[in-house]
Amino acid sequence: MVKIYKNYRDFSNEKFHDKLCLDDKKNKISINYNFITIRLGNIRHAYSNDEIWGYQKGNEIFRFYNQGIFWEDYEYVRVLENDKSGLVIYSKKERYYSSFNSREHYFFSKNLESPIKKLSLKNLKEDYQNSDFIRQISLLDNLMEKDNNGNYIIDELYKKYYRE
Repeated sequence: MVKIYKNYRDFSNEKFHDKLCLDDKKNKISINYNFITIRLGNIRHAYSNDEIWGYQKGNEIFRFYNQGIFWEDYEYVRVLENDKSGLVIYSKKERYYSSFNSREHYFFSKNLESPIKKLSLKNLKEDYQNSDFIRQISLLDNLMEKDNNGNYIIDELYKKYYRE
């Protein structure tokens, strides 16, 4: 099931604007750089990126991210972690057609309503002033490093320093 949300309030209240069941092979969703199209058999609904907050496909949530003036800066990022108390981590896989390789890019926001920023130590320092948290994440080799249980260490550190 795919659900389209016009804004965060609708998403949080589970009020979708449009939906699409993917069990039927005639139903499809297409994500383009400036719009989303859903096809229900012969019926087509197109939404420009500025019309919607994001969409949900199964259990995965995708939020619109607009940080530039070039078409490649407009994209949907997938929610990886959503600590409802203040840290959301996103990812976006980008494929390089010249080499057929792909690379994962990471982003964060303080919640599902706040602006999305590229995940970097500099940006985290701007949004989170807890010096112990910043010191601990600066020791990580990679901000998306996982612990032995498969949890993102940055998320575990956030919980430690902001929930105590």
